[in-house]
Amino acid sequence: MKRGILLMLVGVLSLPIFGQTATIEGTVTEKESGEVVLFANVVLLQDGAVVTGASTDFDGNFRISGIEAGVYDIRLNYIGLREFLLTGLEIVAGEAIKINPQLEAEYWDCCCLPIYVPSPPLIDQEDMYLGMTFKLDKRGRVIR
Repeated sequence: MKRGILLMLVGVLSLPIFGQTATIEGTVTEKESGEVVLFANVVLLQDGAVVTGASTDFDGNFRISGIEAGVYDIRLNYIGLREFLLTGLEIVAGEAIKINPQLEAEYWDCCCLPIYVPSPPLIDQEDMYLGMTFKLDKRGRVIR
């Protein structure tokens, strides 16, 4: 009898311990087209340090659970889209937060990129035989 009462008391007193974490979930889309963003990185930061993270699924959805109460930043990024940063998000224990960020396309100025022009091969693949020596002209072509 005493043991049953003790177990019930411990169970009732431990109830406030459960549910002390929060959840953040949402859907990430591309702003211009409205298409969902697959496999985007979602990172939860506190004071600049990474706490946890997730990736979006095939439907652009993500879910981060087990978050302690506090003030956090959320950073989302995906190659080719501008980084999304939500700062000062105050999380309360037991809360479920829903955010639906829209990432914008990121364009780069390509006029300053170097252009690589391949040189012709030193040995023509059709004239290559094992055990033979070839001489090359000034253009890098095989002399017959």
